[in-house]
Amino acid sequence: MTKKVEKATTTETEVISKSVIHPKTKKAYGPTQSCNDSIAMRIKKDITKGSTLEDVAVAHQLNMKRWSHLNVGMQRMNLGNAIRGLIKRGELVDYVSS
Repeated sequence: MTKKVEKATTTETEVISKSVIHPKTKKAYGPTQSCNDSIAMRIKKDITKGSTLEDVAVAHQLNMKRWSHLNVGMQRMNLGNAIRGLIKRGELVDYVSS
């Protein structure tokens, strides 16, 4: 949901959005709204094969309920970040290659 607001002092139009994602970030990520790194691509591959975000989370002992108040896109983003954290800490080694 966006609405346009005319600034009183200039002719510029400022778009106000309820999104928590900065417009520059949205523009940088393009229409897919994905960073398209190996983790994001693997999650997408798993979902395309019929798994759900919940299935992916359970497979990595992650609890999706902590993100239940978020929309699906933000849940996917948080799941990807959690998996990246597991990899960074050495708790998950071969998610991308498997």
